[in-house]
Amino acid sequence: MKYTVLTIFLFLTVSSYCSQTGGARVQVLQFKEFNDSLHITYTIDMDARSIARYQGLNITLGVETDSNLLLLPSFIVTGDNKGKVLTRYRNNHPRYRTIASRGHQTGHAMQSRAGETHQQFTISIPYELWMDSAQISVRQEVADYRGRTVFTHYLLSGRVELEPRVPYEVQTQVAMQTPERVDKIIARRGQAFLDFPVGRSVIQPNFRRNPEELGKIDDAVREVVGNPDAQLQSIHIEGFASPEGSWILNDRLSSARATALKDYIRTRFNLPESYFRVTHVAEDWDGLVVMVQESNLPEKDRILEIISTISSYDVREATLVHLAGGRPWNVMVRDMFPELRRVEYQINYTVRDFGVQDAIAVMDRNPLNLSHLEMYQVAQHFGRDSDRFNQIILDTVLRYFPDEETAHLNAAALFIENGELNTAKRHLERAGNSPEALNNRGIIALKEGNLDEAEVYFTRAQQAGSAEAEHNLNEVSLKREDNVRMERFNR
Repeated sequence: MKYTVLTIFLFLTVSSYCSQTGGARVQVLQFKEFNDSLHITYTIDMDARSIARYQGLNITLGVETDSNLLLLPSFIVTGDNKGKVLTRYRNNHPRYRTIASRGHQTGHAMQSRAGETHQQFTISIPYELWMDSAQISVRQEVADYRGRTVFTHYLLSGRVELEPRVPYEVQTQVAMQTPERVDKIIARRGQAFLDFPVGRSVIQPNFRRNPEELGKIDDAVREVVGNPDAQLQSIHIEGFASPEGSWILNDRLSSARATALKDYIRTRFNLPESYFRVTHVAEDWDGLVVMVQESNLPEKDRILEIISTISSYDVREATLVHLAGGRPWNVMVRDMFPELRRVEYQINYTVRDFGVQDAIAVMDRNPLNLSHLEMYQVAQHFGRDSDRFNQIILDTVLRYFPDEETAHLNAAALFIENGELNTAKRHLERAGNSPEALNNRGIIALKEGNLDEAEVYFTRAQQAGSAEAEHNLNEVSLKREDNVRMERFNR
């Protein structure tokens, strides 16, 4: 029985490579990785004179390495007796009914009559790492009508054109937290250095510095009692005296002067007595200790030792008076004691809740009257991408609520988005261990390349209910896969 044995000649061109067998020519136009897929385009050209009327030719391309094989759809050409031959051929060669490899079905055989034939194939398949070293293989079988075959197998030169790759940039989702609503109880603090005539405890509004000091107190109280959005709750006044003189006299003097300021405010603003609480400190030794510590007095260590070891105030004072010939005492009397003679006040009040539009106006006028939640709502109103959002979260909120974990959590989220990871870390140290804080710590670990640490944080955050952590866990997996891919470029 007559059959044709075809010999394949291989050669490369600039943009493709091909094999040619007498009247059959296979040309690969594309063999490249792109978007995690392997893209293959090839053509098969046939000359009818190469196939006798009782022969069938099967050409199958494959993606092949020493240990892996992925077959592509077959191309079958038959002679005039094509029907009987093809039926018998397929019955005798069941592996060509459907071409599959490694669990991937790649398609069905394609058939053409003998004659001048040109076919182009374009195939995209998921890319796997073993394909890095793969080549295109050509499998060819020529069969006669009795099913006798001649089989040839060739590898084409040329490897996969790998896609230029840069490391995968993770697309993380930071988590922010909406502050809780709380009653707005605000404490406004201040201090006044009122001057009293010697031995007197009655306030004289025009005496020495009193006009200026009383003006500060008037403004503070008026801002509360004249604010329709505020409700005064209480005023605490505390008087202080300096250590010179007897303790008994200073105790009476500091109490009387605090009471004098209370009477001044109560009368001036017509407030009930029940709003006031008055306390006093006879001699402000604690304040003196701070001043001495910050001073350049040569004897400051000895002064601090005397204050800390002598419990009797009058004996303590007498000892300091005679220290180093009285020089340190004179300096303290001149430079420090005037600052210790003062009255401190705290005005406690509540403020009504504001809607967003009202809160915007209050933000510009008096942010102290806004809660953390209201500031956050104003920021949200301007939008996450706005400069105003960043200014409120990174400046205003931190200034007015420096001890709140949520303030530091949200600031950290924005610093992460801005790429300021070290600053974000500092804020996360004060952000507690909420799911959002765990998620954001995981993002920093991930961006710094600590994938195992990031996974631990994200897992804990996800278990605590963080939706962002679920997304970020997937980013960890993608980054791990990319790290494996990137290894081949470092080999």
